[in-house]
Amino acid sequence: MKRIGIVLALAITICSCAGVKGQKKDSKAVTSYLAAYNAYRQGNTEEAHHLANKAIKKDPKYTSSYTLKAAMYDESNEIDKAISYYNQAYAVDNNPKYPFFIGEMAYRKGRYDDAVKYLNKAVSHDDFNKLKEKTQGLAVYYQKRALFAQKLVNKPVPFNPINMGKTINTANNEYFPGASIDKQTFFFTKLINRQEDLYQAVWDSASSNWAQAKGMGANVNSNANEGTVSTTIDGKYIFFTKCNDPKGVGACDIYFSRVRNGVWSKPFIIKPPLNSPKWESQPCISADGQTLYFTSNRQPSYGGMDIFKSEFKDGSFQAPVNLGPSINTKGNEQAPFIHVDGRTLYFTSDEHPGLGNNDIFISRLEADTWSTPQNLGYPINTHNNEQGIVVDRTGGLSYYTSDREGGFGGLDLYTFKLPDEFKPVATSYVKGLVTDIKTRDKLASDVDLINLKTGKTVVSLKTVKGEGNFLIALPGKQDYLLNVNNQSYLFYSDNFSLKTNTSSEPYFLDIRLRKPDAGETVVLKNIFFDTDKFDLKSNSKIELDRLVALLKRFPNLKIEIGGHTDSDGNAEANLKLSNNRSQAVMQYLISQGIDKSRLTFKGYGESKPIASNATAEGKAQNRRTEFRVISN
Repeated sequence: MKRIGIVLALAITICSCAGVKGQKKDSKAVTSYLAAYNAYRQGNTEEAHHLANKAIKKDPKYTSSYTLKAAMYDESNEIDKAISYYNQAYAVDNNPKYPFFIGEMAYRKGRYDDAVKYLNKAVSHDDFNKLKEKTQGLAVYYQKRALFAQKLVNKPVPFNPINMGKTINTANNEYFPGASIDKQTFFFTKLINRQEDLYQAVWDSASSNWAQAKGMGANVNSNANEGTVSTTIDGKYIFFTKCNDPKGVGACDIYFSRVRNGVWSKPFIIKPPLNSPKWESQPCISADGQTLYFTSNRQPSYGGMDIFKSEFKDGSFQAPVNLGPSINTKGNEQAPFIHVDGRTLYFTSDEHPGLGNNDIFISRLEADTWSTPQNLGYPINTHNNEQGIVVDRTGGLSYYTSDREGGFGGLDLYTFKLPDEFKPVATSYVKGLVTDIKTRDKLASDVDLINLKTGKTVVSLKTVKGEGNFLIALPGKQDYLLNVNNQSYLFYSDNFSLKTNTSSEPYFLDIRLRKPDAGETVVLKNIFFDTDKFDLKSNSKIELDRLVALLKRFPNLKIEIGGHTDSDGNAEANLKLSNNRSQAVMQYLISQGIDKSRLTFKGYGESKPIASNATAEGKAQNRRTEFRVISN
């Protein structure tokens, strides 16, 4: 039998064989009604309608028969017929429960104007206070939701979903999208004959489309159900859900796998306390790899399913923390997606004000507090279930799941442009390859991304020997220092000034580390001075301390600190300025315990440009501080 909805349940509870209050009931009508109700419970809808009609004919004032008919039409999505029978009951019995039934049903079906009309009628009825307290509460609850939904529908947001095509979608169900930051790999879940598996597709630049999606291999997919892929920013690890695994901790747990040479490893279950005997699912890893967001029904909980996070520290995921009442409600919050900007969270909820069932919401992290979730609006959200969303690094393209008409069958995956008000902070990324400048061997190295304003390390990782590559997100509106270090080499530094640069174009670095041999030069890209001044700015300390550490690691290393300018201004003044700046750097090193005998300084002014002074970009490169190895 189909699910008996809220309206039918309430009808049975409130109306249970009752006619108009105080009026004698026709026994044959009652008998027919009870038979109709039992027939419906047994799945014989046609017989139930026939018997309910007999009850109405026997006693037109017996309202339970109308209510049963209305509830059955509600279940079969024949809303106009359902409204008609509720109205017939209301005509017989002037009771506010009937406009409440209509209003609640209309809200669930997305008929918000009808919902507002009838719920207002119920709440303003003279006998509203005579209803049971629970019914009154539900009526007011749905009235507020219907009014909110009506406002959203009357102010639609731009929305033009595009089906991802036959290389991704099939007549089966495809859902729970996931994408790499460089848009080169797309992940999703496919359901075939009750079996959930993970699939991936790679971008084919020749056709400007996704290549044919393929299963992620026997190492990842199994006889258990796998779903909801989230990838680390470098694409080397995936986190996903596996259910009904005999080796699992609970019914559903979170696993991870690593790719090597294009092959995904056998999955590893994340140990408690992240996984528990409860239900853990729908993981989403943050861009820095340090926080895993997921859905669970574990405690502490604010209701059904809540969203939690777990921090990665000391080599393992720590005890999960509930995101709190700003995000979680007495209902169900699921499908978290944390954008690579690290502060914009998208998720679904069936309780935050919306259009019915699951809607998609956005919340932003502000001073360590999540903002009040905002509904993404109509028609992104509808009265149906919206299952979640993934947003690319620029905020320009989103992926979501729908069973809308015109698809390939069942649930399909779509892309659409997110309205500006719901976009995250546009995020760039830096992709690098670390090698030996002479041998071109791919090196293991420490890579640190540091916020120049706060001095805090944003990302700290190690490249793998023989691979040497890394990829790090660069959330906008901040300035960053990048340091790449191998204990046997001189370090490499770079700078990404995104505070005033609105471009989200990625950076590609071919980093060739140099041994500390005489004649080798390193540009210090994070030494800062005010215009025409030689006082070191405070944010230069991070880079200078790295240079101090290098000199201590190689105690015999002697260097010359060179200052350089662009060609603007007077050549003599530029020479003097560059000399003073290089001297300021040397004095700082001495203050940190470096022997003066190991250091020299020289200003070169504008005499040694490394780029054209005809462009702003070239001038910026020429204004530099560097050090050159004298001996080791």
